[in-house]
Amino acid sequence: MLTAHLVEDIRAAEAVESAALADGELMQRAVRGLVAELADIPAGDLVVVLAGPGDNGGDALYAAANLRDRGVRVDIALVDPNRHHAAGLAAAVAAGADVVDAPSAQRWCIDGMF
Repeated sequence: MLTAHLVEDIRAAEAVESAALADGELMQRAVRGLVAELADIPAGDLVVVLAGPGDNGGDALYAAANLRDRGVRVDIALVDPNRHHAAGLAAAVAAGADVVDAPSAQRWCIDGMF
């Protein structure tokens, strides 16, 4: 059975968890979990990150930086180039990710839109 949670319930749980952690630690935990799940992507393969403006976009962008550190090629398609997680995008670009206008022939996709 598929279980769904209301957005306000998730935000409330994140607020409780974040209050007990250093600034940014909750996002970095999410990133580490995401990157661990992507361990099978071989170096040299191409991933596209679909990055929205919120924390999910930030998670995906930081994951892009981690993937680049492992030799995975990364393209980033921003849902809205005027609204994005600035620190996450800076980290991904500094690691060598490329910002593209749209997905193309990437084999893998990270959905960080919402």
